[in-house]
Amino acid sequence: MTETKNDTASGRLNRRTLLKAAGATGLASAMNVPLVNVARAAGNTIKIGWVGCLSGVRAQFAEPDPWIQSASRRG
Repeated sequence: MTETKNDTASGRLNRRTLLKAAGATGLASAMNVPLVNVARAAGNTIKIGWVGCLSGVRAQFAEPDPWIQSASRRG
């Protein structure tokens, strides 16, 4: 029976070194999370989008949309 040498210096990658590298990578990426720029609004105006189906089988559900939009603009 031949013994296999479990040495990482010889260029072999074993489970332990893989887990260590994955843990170090995960820790490094977690450390960078607070440094990510947060998107902020440019001004004081907040734009709200409206998605409505104007055609197709769900067009009946969008029938009151013009009334709802005009009511929200008034209010």
